[in-house]
Amino acid sequence: MNHFKRNRKCFCLAFVVVVIIVFYLIYGPKLARIDKLLLDTENIDFAALSLSKPNLNETGLEFDIIPNIVHFIRFRNPYVDFVLLIAIKSVLINHKPEKIYIHCDCVTLKGKYWELLSSESKIFVRKIEEPKYVFGHKLSSVYHASDVARIKVLMDFGGIFLDNDVFVVKSLKKFLKFEFSIGWPINDYLGTQVLIAHKNARFLKLWFQSYRDYRPFKWYYNAGELPTESILTKRPDLVHREMTEFGVHNLVEFLYKNNHPEEIWRSKFYTIHLLERHRSYMVPEDSIGFFNENNIKTYNKTFGAMARSVLF
Repeated sequence: MNHFKRNRKCFCLAFVVVVIIVFYLIYGPKLARIDKLLLDTENIDFAALSLSKPNLNETGLEFDIIPNIVHFIRFRNPYVDFVLLIAIKSVLINHKPEKIYIHCDCVTLKGKYWELLSSESKIFVRKIEEPKYVFGHKLSSVYHASDVARIKVLMDFGGIFLDNDVFVVKSLKKFLKFEFSIGWPINDYLGTQVLIAHKNARFLKLWFQSYRDYRPFKWYYNAGELPTESILTKRPDLVHREMTEFGVHNLVEFLYKNNHPEEIWRSKFYTIHLLERHRSYMVPEDSIGFFNENNIKTYNKTFGAMARSVLF
């Protein structure tokens, strides 16, 4: 009986050893390749990595590959307004980044709202020049200059880019495991307001190169229409797609015409584009022209509750 038990134990041990050997013969080279590709997360070759992990933008990797830094861009206006104050506060409180860079064609920012932020150790003002040309084409507006600059900043640093009127609802850290995450609503073009990218992301390079076909008088052609139709519809695997949770679709009614409870906007979104520049003509009946720390206290719409959650 004891002899039988010893033989069974030896057989089980031998079986486990054989399984381990077979596993490493089959998967060992692939795992070693992935380990080698990921050894230096700053210099990942995503084309090579995708051969071993073709669904990397669906599942993400097992660890962060994007730095937890947030980027804002501000050209031709060094004054921090109330909405930008709210946006930055929402990042600090709800996401907790390691650093926030405000890339500005200025040495320092100004205004009373900047004074409320200037002592924050995580915020850095980085002076850059506003792009005037792209591939020899003169840029037609400061908005197109910002579109180009955000791509170049992400190609230099990687991280999280946010428009000046994006409210961060909750932590974005889960997206630091993907090559590139983007708001891309169904039957629509990509949104440029929230971009989370590794600096070597394949889509970043292709998007920048697409500016060789720059159309200066078409508002959203190069920022959204061209890269969506010529790149992403053919290669959706290049990005992690969020259809609604980045809040880059039109949420004017949600923000400024209704008063949704906090559990609704906390559960539905990671970020929300506040559409501040468009509010005046999209919600002409709104009695408040410009928000400030006083009138926001009694603003009885969804945005009022969002702003108060980070301000007071």
